[in-house]
Amino acid sequence: MRRARPAGARPARVAAPARANAVDFDIGGAVVVRARDASPADVGLLSRELGGVGREPVGKPDLVVCFVDDIASRDPELIDDGSMAHGAGGLYFLSESGRAIAHTRRGRAWGRQIIVCRRGLKHVPSLSSAVDLVALARGWIPLHASGWIHEGVGFVATGGAGSGKTGALVAACRHGAVPLGDDRILLSADGRSMVGVGGSINLRDWHQTQLALPHVRFGAGRRMLAKLGTAIGRTTRARNGTAKADTLMASFAARGVAGVRRRLDMELALERLGNDGGVRGRPDILLVLEKRPRHGISAERIDEHAAVARIAAEVEAELRPGLGQHRAQRLQGRDYGWRDVHRAPEIAALLLHRALRGKPVYVVTHPPECCMDELHDLMVSLPRRDDPVDGADAAGSPRYEGPGQGGMPIRPVHA
Repeated sequence: MRRARPAGARPARVAAPARANAVDFDIGGAVVVRARDASPADVGLLSRELGGVGREPVGKPDLVVCFVDDIASRDPELIDDGSMAHGAGGLYFLSESGRAIAHTRRGRAWGRQIIVCRRGLKHVPSLSSAVDLVALARGWIPLHASGWIHEGVGFVATGGAGSGKTGALVAACRHGAVPLGDDRILLSADGRSMVGVGGSINLRDWHQTQLALPHVRFGAGRRMLAKLGTAIGRTTRARNGTAKADTLMASFAARGVAGVRRRLDMELALERLGNDGGVRGRPDILLVLEKRPRHGISAERIDEHAAVARIAAEVEAELRPGLGQHRAQRLQGRDYGWRDVHRAPEIAALLLHRALRGKPVYVVTHPPECCMDELHDLMVSLPRRDDPVDGADAAGSPRYEGPGQGGMPIRPVHA
């Protein structure tokens, strides 16, 4: 996900010299990404995308990102919609002007690859999808979710784009919660652990008007603009709720307002909210967020099967970019031997059955840009089970064996 770069935001911590030969980013012990020949700006980019601080290499990485000044491609063959191409160096990623900005060379196991990337980009192509596939092969489920720990209780909030995951996280942080991740969470297959992917949180204007912490301050001008944007958004929603709003002009006006408000977004490092890059928690409560304009804030508990069906759909959407790249290459007759990779969504759904066993899952509905204090009060009041997750199999639940050699997918064990 691309994030806005705020004016005057404090830069991410960088533990690397001007041109570090190798720096490792350990995502909670789930995935290790190694950066080579990265400038301080490149290390800061990876810190924002992956979380934590770059450290001295230890052991063998799962993914390698090599930074170069330029990438040469000799007459690459365009594939997909023209944003990718295939050449002698592997799969190329192209800018809008058709210039090669990165290319990948795949390893034998799921997601394992070397990504060669131009310096100075705003994000590393293919990195997120590679992390997701490597994590899944190692028994971690990639969720489109926010996560935090409040008074020893771990929360995971998942949902589609715009469902309010960041709002729920900010609401918790207002009351002292420690954030794990704003948009991506890795959940272990045994349900015992979760780690965040990403080192920053993207604050919308209405988040900024309600976020009040002693160590996070906004300038008077920014706060005034945030309040103005929030007020305009509220007025626009009210007008769109009437019959008069069903016009082409109203549609254009709404899009224009949304575009102006997006320019007020700002990026805030998670370390400023208490995450030092080493936080790893246990998920106790899972929330499926829904935004409904004409409803108040409410929660309803759902059973395991309904929860798996809903969350698995979001996981499949997270895996789609990586699977799409694999499909594009197979269509060109180039298969890198990632056996059964097309079954990744199915395998993630099977793992979710085990991870969610015995855990309460709630569907939380709320209006757009709701009161954060009310949302927080509802979330912390939800009942939870304190029973530990053990290795015994519940009746009717599938059992699993670990990944095979070379990161092969986790398979169900049939009784």
